[in-house]
Amino acid sequence: MKPMGALMRLSLFALLLVSACAQVSGDRAPSSAPRQTNWQSYIQEEALPGGFDEVFPDTNLLKAWQASTEVVFDKTPLMPYQLNEVPLACGDKRLWPTHPQQFTKEYLHAVYANYDTHKLPINSAACRRPNPTRRYCIQSTWANMIVMSDTFSDACGQSYRGYWLVT
Repeated sequence: MKPMGALMRLSLFALLLVSACAQVSGDRAPSSAPRQTNWQSYIQEEALPGGFDEVFPDTNLLKAWQASTEVVFDKTPLMPYQLNEVPLACGDKRLWPTHPQQFTKEYLHAVYANYDTHKLPINSAACRRPNPTRRYCIQSTWANMIVMSDTFSDACGQSYRGYWLVT
């Protein structure tokens, strides 16, 4: 079994921090909301401006992104334009999860894409198993992206909701 390297490691990319809780300083007005109307465009423009090649190998061989059926949304998820980004209001810029339990997390976007195994080279990090003659890949991994959020607190007692991308 070969190591999956960078492909199978959990990659976290910070997207933005927004206030969803009380105690945001009154003299700090939220900046304008992100201009993107959906998470896919936000990810492409803001989180991965260099393209998906930053995270996934052989992105030119990815098929179309599809909504994930493994993530269930309890309600209609927020879109980037509905969020108000705020600066951290404390001198100490570190944040800690306020409730590490799963029930405080929200999933806002979950998509995956399969690789075209007919074209994927066997030396690609995305190829999990080449055929016995080692001429082509017969099983590949897949690419997935999830935007999720949780509640955080700073050293001054301010509460925030932070959003990030998991790939």
